[in-house]
Amino acid sequence: MLGFTHAETRAYLGRVFNSCGLDPSRMPEIMAIMKNHYDGYCFLPDSEESLYNSTIVTYFLKNFMLSNGEIPRELIDDNLKTDVTWIERLTTVKENTDAMMDALVFHNELEYDLKQLVSKFNMRNFFKKDYYPVSLFYLGMVTVKSRYTMTLPNNTLREIFVDYYNELNKFEVSRGYTRMFEQFAKDGDLEKLFAGYYSAYLGMFPAQAWDKINENFIRCTFYELCVRYHSWDFTFSMEVNYPSGRSDWEMTGKYHTKLKDTKTIIEFKYVPAKDADKILSLKAPHKQDAAQVLGYKKDALQLFPHFDIKTYLIYIAGNRGFRFFNLV
Repeated sequence: MLGFTHAETRAYLGRVFNSCGLDPSRMPEIMAIMKNHYDGYCFLPDSEESLYNSTIVTYFLKNFMLSNGEIPRELIDDNLKTDVTWIERLTTVKENTDAMMDALVFHNELEYDLKQLVSKFNMRNFFKKDYYPVSLFYLGMVTVKSRYTMTLPNNTLREIFVDYYNELNKFEVSRGYTRMFEQFAKDGDLEKLFAGYYSAYLGMFPAQAWDKINENFIRCTFYELCVRYHSWDFTFSMEVNYPSGRSDWEMTGKYHTKLKDTKTIIEFKYVPAKDADKILSLKAPHKQDAAQVLGYKKDALQLFPHFDIKTYLIYIAGNRGFRFFNLV
């Protein structure tokens, strides 16, 4: 009723592979996709293990089987997306809507009162401002992070909320990006693609709005655009856990495409515009930052030794520009 444990999810996937006669060596790759997109639900603080969303796991595996073991283009069931007007109705006034969306999209946290969560459900409180985190919890949109904060549980919900954010702010993302992604499909020039995102998407923000833009926002909005335009050939992930830490952003070629066994790892470093000169004058990345990203590559190769893995470090200096480094 609440979800699948990690062991249950692995067993479920194993039965699918066995029944379809699929190559079992690909199971870790599929398990990683499922973990990043469907795991992360906790129902009380200090839970020992998170749960997988059973509805979306079953949606994914159904489509995985129907496509004879190909990774589906869409990793999200659109029927799970709540209409954005529901968010507006919940928060009742634009000021409250903006505050809640900013907390989730920029910081991925909402403060909550644990007593409200464990008390008997009261529908009269559902539309009260202080009750929003608990309301979103009951809607399955956020989960418990700690005794004090809620968070979006996985990449699926983070993508959905960035989509909500763009719609609420009337940011056009269905037009104006096609050419840059089409060019990336031809030349694979990631620096050029990020430059296009920086100019077209971040360029919509006035100077005063850059006070709240941060690394998480850049990571999430770049992710949402890439999923929107390039999920035919790649799966995308954020904050992937490794022994040495969590990588910011990853792009993996789907194994039934010509880009199979390829992975790209990006680490974003954000500094405000006042420190731009220090960043934009860099001739090489800081050693500790480069070591951090190359550590993720080493960890990833332990899991996928046959992969060709590329690593990049991107410094963003507010609205002044960015520096892009290819680490080898």
